[in-house]
Amino acid sequence: MAITRKLVLVLSTSVLLLSVLFLGLGLYTIHRQVESSCQRAKSLYPGDCVEALLSLVSSEQNTFRERNNAIWALGQIANPRALPTLTILDETLAAQTTCSYDEGLCKFEVEKAIKWIAQGNLTSWMYQGL
Repeated sequence: MAITRKLVLVLSTSVLLLSVLFLGLGLYTIHRQVESSCQRAKSLYPGDCVEALLSLVSSEQNTFRERNNAIWALGQIANPRALPTLTILDETLAAQTTCSYDEGLCKFEVEKAIKWIAQGNLTSWMYQGL
């Protein structure tokens, strides 16, 4: 009986540690992607991260993939300053059943970013220093 309890405790601890490890790795990966998008935008446009990402999204000189990535990053950051631009963009984009990041702006990404800004995003605390 004691061996079974010890085995359960070891297995439970292992599962918990692996879960924390994967969560941490996921958060790190998301943070790096947002940080990369921010740095790219700031290398092209003036202002802080949000302002530069909004400029990148608004400029047709950038690829659709770059603009879609910037929209995603704005949703991750969840700063309310992005809402007016994203709302206008959402109203102008036609409904889509699928989206190719390389062929056009993805309405789904815009809607998701708006939702994260309006309702909150669990990871937005990570971007206070960007």
